[in-house]
Amino acid sequence: MASRSGRRAVLDVEAGGPAAIALSERTGWTRIHSARGDWFTSDGRATLLHHYLSP
Repeated sequence: MASRSGRRAVLDVEAGGPAAIALSERTGWTRIHSARGDWFTSDGRATLLHHYLSP
């Protein structure tokens, strides 16, 4: 739907998910930014989000 309107989707992936990161990058998503999230993971880590732009 985003591509029909000339827009590209953005995906936020938490750094603690290496499989999700690998899948995103393998399928052509481009990492455009990384930043701290405003919440903590279930094990108490501060979150680091990688923001991806769709292919």
